[in-house]
Amino acid sequence: MFIPINQPLDLASTLLGGQAFRWRGNGVWHDGVVFDNLVRMRQRPTGIEFRSTPDDEAYLEPLVRDYLGLGDDLERIYASLAGDGRLKQAIARHRGLRILRQDPWECLVSFICSSASNIPRITGNIESLCAAFGRPLGTSDGGRSAFPT
Repeated sequence: MFIPINQPLDLASTLLGGQAFRWRGNGVWHDGVVFDNLVRMRQRPTGIEFRSTPDDEAYLEPLVRDYLGLGDDLERIYASLAGDGRLKQAIARHRGLRILRQDPWECLVSFICSSASNIPRITGNIESLCAAFGRPLGTSDGGRSAFPT
């Protein structure tokens, strides 16, 4: 499925920059788990292409839009923050970085696991937690599991 976007988006920085720890990227495609669905997505010049399982892409599309904060008008937000010199520099350096709207429980546990650690270690810890206590999501993806309830 394709989601057209006419606002700034840096998908790789958004998914792999330390907000969430269920994403793996190979430079083009990003594989992760969003609301108990295996999701594969990549950024295209005019939007995002994604695939999902077990739920159909048409069902998951509004959830992906919300998860990525695509309803937020970043240009308007940038304009409102441009008066602060530090924020203006940060915006220029990280243009298109969006705040993910993760499942609150997963976000809380990930935050607790992040104490005095680094992104690769947190990612491994979260995946181990999901493998041990989460519901299996499929076999073709290397045996990933949902975040435990």
